[in-house]
Amino acid sequence: MADYILKTNELTKTFRQTDALRNVSITLDPGKIYGLIGSNGAGKSTLMRVIAGLSFPTSGSMELFGKESARAIQAERKRIGCMIESPSLNLGLSAKENIRYHRILRGISNVELEDELIELVGLEDTGKKQVKDFHLV
Repeated sequence: MADYILKTNELTKTFRQTDALRNVSITLDPGKIYGLIGSNGAGKSTLMRVIAGLSFPTSGSMELFGKESARAIQAERKRIGCMIESPSLNLGLSAKENIRYHRILRGISNVELEDELIELVGLEDTGKKQVKDFHLV
């Protein structure tokens, strides 16, 4: 097993003509606490999205818990959790569709969990209503 949790090598993420990340190389050791500090637009959220698998780098490489292949990294992502900026809900999907999306994204095969979670949070009566139409209390 690797001596680090995360290692990136010249990670770059480009949106249109703009680099949100440019050649980011970091190594995070186990048992330590790290923070990302920078001004707006510095790439903090973009880096977190790439690590979490919510976005993919334009170039460069990443290792997570010593794994390098895309499939192995995706499996290792089950060991981490994050909330970036705000809960990652797609406002144009229903509650159940959002749960399905995140279940599939995380490689969880148990479809029955969708209904269990909907019931657990009390949204079983929302049907196909889009999240953007929910009334927040």
